[in-house]
Amino acid sequence: AAALIRIGWDHVFEHLTKEGFSLDIAQLETLTAIEVDGPTHYLKSKMKQPVENGHTKFKSRMLLHLGWTVIHVPYFE
Repeated sequence: AAALIRIGWDHVFEHLTKEGFSLDIAQLETLTAIEVDGPTHYLKSKMKQPVENGHTKFKSRMLLHLGWTVIHVPYFE
């Protein structure tokens, strides 16, 4: 978050949209959300790359439909 402040990216933490979605970091002026996705956002899989669970996919799709740009930061990167 300090890096976002240094580059002048105004944002709020834990924003709750009017539709009831909780966003980790949000820039309200541009409807941009940064979601920091921990292990609970993924299915357990033997694949090399973890796969998003249904709840995470649904939330992303709904936010996109509502006009938000969603940036995911997965725990493994």
